[in-house]
Amino acid sequence: MQWRPEWVFAYGSLMWRADLVPLEWQLARVHGWRRALSVYAIGGRGSPHRPGLWFALEPGGSVTGLALRLHPQRLETQLERLWRREMPDSAYRAVKVVCRLRDGRAVQALAFAANPASHLHAPRLAPLQVNRLVLQGRGPLGTSLDYVRRTAQALAGAGARAGSLERMLRQAGAFSAPAGGRRSTPRTGAA
Repeated sequence: MQWRPEWVFAYGSLMWRADLVPLEWQLARVHGWRRALSVYAIGGRGSPHRPGLWFALEPGGSVTGLALRLHPQRLETQLERLWRREMPDSAYRAVKVVCRLRDGRAVQALAFAANPASHLHAPRLAPLQVNRLVLQGRGPLGTSLDYVRRTAQALAGAGARAGSLERMLRQAGAFSAPAGGRRSTPRTGAA
């Protein structure tokens, strides 16, 4: 990577399991990208036989997440750790985004977008397919459903609305309700 980013844009598990301590973090909005469950999770929160889904940035729209400012003295180490975590295979590609921070500043940040050339890319799944994959995904890091829930909780905890994720969690709860039984709605809110 030629560019040495000082900021990282977190829109999924980096918000609640960053594996680093940022110098600063702020709620941020990025235009031109949207959060989508569009990468098959065949490890971590799924398996090859029962994949789940990971979030990825896809072109279009806008997305709210957290901008994490890296420590300048630990920049190389932190970037290496992030690279190993987010880029173990071809599922993602590194992109440069402009984050509008809550305090009004605009900063350039590193983000991880879906790689359209990857065999793990699932850009056009129907909502019922997304629900099925989120409900079935289970791996050594937990379930895909918990991954979505914790992302919604992280957004709410930072003061952002997580409406689309909360709707998806309600739909997943309704989708998984036993026939004739009480519908369960996954708990969302601040962590």
